[in-house]
Amino acid sequence: MLAIRPNGVEVVLVGHGRAYQQGRSLGANAVQGTLTASDDGRKVYAQDSGLSPASVYAYDIDYSAMAGGVLSITPAGGGWFINGASNGQDIAVRGDGQALYTASGAPYRCSRLDPADLSFVGSLPGGDAYPNNVEVTSDGRAICGISGWYSVADFWVHASNGTELANYRVSGYAKALKTGQMVVTPDGMMVVVLTDDPVMGFVPIGPAP
Repeated sequence: MLAIRPNGVEVVLVGHGRAYQQGRSLGANAVQGTLTASDDGRKVYAQDSGLSPASVYAYDIDYSAMAGGVLSITPAGGGWFINGASNGQDIAVRGDGQALYTASGAPYRCSRLDPADLSFVGSLPGGDAYPNNVEVTSDGRAICGISGWYSVADFWVHASNGTELANYRVSGYAKALKTGQMVVTPDGMMVVVLTDDPVMGFVPIGPAP
């Protein structure tokens, strides 16, 4: 699920192609998969889940109170097998809509895309097999998490320019992060993860350097 606020009205998108406003269905739509949105709710991005090759889509979103409430969704682009992506897992856009990241089982790094046309920009340097979480902090840092039982880290933090800043191990031996179970607090100071220990981890990452 993803809560967005196009035109200041809260709408909940569900990854199986449905939208709701105050519990009322706004009908079926084409937005499916793992979802992320810009802070203003006017741009939504989706990556299909678990498919090979992986596909990414962009949508322009608008909401009107006419006729009791209408959600307008316009396709704004799409791409598949970007950077050789297979087994899509997670997607995240910076709040201002200026950077887009994806995590997929392959390649073994999170990818940065141009949100305007979904073209490949580059791979984040920190990572390992198999990327399954990606988040962006309020100050633009990108965090790539993996499902790696024997890796040196569970997630890597990168500056907004893509430079690797730090990495963290949260789960125990032969354990890993759960797919799509990593979030960042609104102030960008802490990462919260769920592992298959089962353990929930709270990891301070501090402000951007």
